[in-house]
Amino acid sequence: MAEIVKEFEPGSGNAGRSWLKSEDYWAILLGLTLLVIGLLIYWPSPPDSFRRSVDQYNAIMAEESANAPFQTLAWHQASRAKGEIRATS
Repeated sequence: MAEIVKEFEPGSGNAGRSWLKSEDYWAILLGLTLLVIGLLIYWPSPPDSFRRSVDQYNAIMAEESANAPFQTLAWHQASRAKGEIRATS
């Protein structure tokens, strides 16, 4: 029993390096690295169609707001379409 307790003592030296040998931590580290690289590539330069679509819907909403003191059907349609824009579609 004393041998088991001694093996898992905090100062035994195994606690610090055991995570380097676990493939679960390597998978998490690799996945996190890929996500960060993907964000660094995408974030500064989203697709041109994304910006054009957002600008188009913002222009429609501004025009409709200037034409009527209430939110028109076209304003709501543009607002909904703007909210449905996704980078994957």
